[in-house]
Amino acid sequence: MKERNKTTRFLKISLALILVFSVSIFSALAIFLNQQSAKTIHEVGRMYMSTTSEQIAMHFETTMNLRLSQMEVLVSTVVTESIHQDEEQKEILIQNAQARGFDHLAFYRMDGTFETLYGSPLHVTDPEPFLNSMHNRESKVAIGTDEAGNSVILLGVPAGHTPTPEHSCVALVAGLPVSYISETLSLNENAEHIYSFIIRQDGSFVIRTSDATRENYFDRVRSLYESVDGEDPERYIENLSQAMEKQEDYAAEFVIYGDSRQIYCTKLTQSEWYLLTFMPYKALDRIVTGTTTRWTAVLLGAYFLGPAYGALAGGIGPALADLLGGYPMYVPGTLLIKAVMAVTAGLLYRLLRRRGLPGVIVCGAAGEVPMVLGYWLYDALLVSAGGGAFGSALAGAAAGIPSNLAQAAFGAAASTLLLAALRRSGYVRRTFPNL
Repeated sequence: MKERNKTTRFLKISLALILVFSVSIFSALAIFLNQQSAKTIHEVGRMYMSTTSEQIAMHFETTMNLRLSQMEVLVSTVVTESIHQDEEQKEILIQNAQARGFDHLAFYRMDGTFETLYGSPLHVTDPEPFLNSMHNRESKVAIGTDEAGNSVILLGVPAGHTPTPEHSCVALVAGLPVSYISETLSLNENAEHIYSFIIRQDGSFVIRTSDATRENYFDRVRSLYESVDGEDPERYIENLSQAMEKQEDYAAEFVIYGDSRQIYCTKLTQSEWYLLTFMPYKALDRIVTGTTTRWTAVLLGAYFLGPAYGALAGGIGPALADLLGGYPMYVPGTLLIKAVMAVTAGLLYRLLRRRGLPGVIVCGAAGEVPMVLGYWLYDALLVSAGGGAFGSALAGAAAGIPSNLAQAAFGAAASTLLLAALRRSGYVRRTFPNL
């Protein structure tokens, strides 16, 4: 009897220890997997943020180059040395500028003052770099104010003639409302998922969202940010300032209102400005997952529908998503690139579908190649369309290749696994006999 009780007690204790051990192991494993998942989303998120910031920066460059090109046309065709005495030439210049939608127009003198042609009198917020660029015969975008104190985007182009003591004009300057940039770049359209500020190196705002009530971004950081990459906000301000001084990209994760968010900073061309792009961690998780789902859908559509119908579905759907998402300049590229992606994967699948899993992997990998190369070339084309050299644009657009490769890997892997599962279904095989 005693022996039986001892055996029972031993079994109970052993079972309890096994349960405790099992719970401990599975708990540790769950924590580890959660950490790895968070780390993966964090790393993919940084690549996604890099690509998103790059797209906004390239859109800014294309838009500003277009506007500066319009100004250069005015200078080369209308502005001559005699324009300061010729009222008829001035009137032609004013009419041409108004036809291009500029709200203000003025000559910019060597002493940093303006000779207003139409619109409100203007003032440059930070005149030294603007004047230096004009003296160096470089076009420039800057922030200024009108007579009422409203912020104005200033576009300066060097004058086509040499300044004289009587007429010390060094540039022609046009003005646009700040809302022109925020609306053109769609900076606030998806504010619940992603939003952006544009600041100067001293932290002063050029463009901000409506909830950013302070005049300086650094003051906002000191007041609202709880921590940045686990450090004090002052340390973040120091690191960000150093990155802006070196004109380097900068990424970090911060906590505000108890939520983790990612930030990515990049320099904006033709200006003294920096783009800050923000995304909440939860929204980032959803978008990374959603991006994978969309890319997976293009490949699955090619496998199920074939190359022709797969190209229609794969091209039109993502193109509409770009249009509705605030990136209309990407609609033609997305339509063509995703269609080629579907055709490539669909044609290869017809040849390799009987090769099993290895064949599907080849189809997915090959289908992603036109996507990675296509967006690289299209991004470069957008930049060069604004007046930049295509070779330089290609080098700059190459920064988006790593994040596109990461998303391509997710899409190819997910589509392969889903296809393998769906092919086991009798209903799916009957409905799509060529699958």
